[in-house]
Amino acid sequence: MTALRPRLYVAHPIVTYGTARERHCLDALRSILPDVELYDPAGRYSTNAAWRRAWPRVLKTLSGLVVFTSHDGTIGAGCMRELIDALVRNLPIAGLEEGMLHEIDAVRFLAPRRLTACRTGRLVLGDQIDPGEFVARAALGSRSSTRAAQRQSAPWLARTALRIGGQTVSPNRLPGAPHTPDPYLSPDIT
Repeated sequence: MTALRPRLYVAHPIVTYGTARERHCLDALRSILPDVELYDPAGRYSTNAAWRRAWPRVLKTLSGLVVFTSHDGTIGAGCMRELIDALVRNLPIAGLEEGMLHEIDAVRFLAPRRLTACRTGRLVLGDQIDPGEFVARAALGSRSSTRAAQRQSAPWLARTALRIGGQTVSPNRLPGAPHTPDPYLSPDIT
């Protein structure tokens, strides 16, 4: 019996598609994560609507997510959605910077006057993650459908937060996380 290779989604802004930055980051990921299947969305979808239709099906097949930013350190609304959806599913996530994987400590939204669909926020990267450990966590998630196993596959998830309007909003309503009402989220979201 052959083991399933973890399938990692490579989230990155549309403005990086077909650029030297994209090639450099994908080459780095292939080098540090040789035993995984990388799912790169670039060139797969002809429109944003096609991506939105396909995304829920793709998400169900993933073992983890790695994101890298554009040259100015920003990500767009699509990357933001991919990251949030991966967090909600308790998938292991990581940011790629200078050829190394890092924990994602927060996402800071840009000021409203600077927001565009392609420039929505900045990643705040934390400690470096061992690639072998990240792959092991992703493999655990790909073999098990239990929420407990998925939670164990992303221990840094509890430290990940979104910065909104200068306030930090933690993903405290994820499956298995203790509920702490968040005054920044409306009741229908929490």
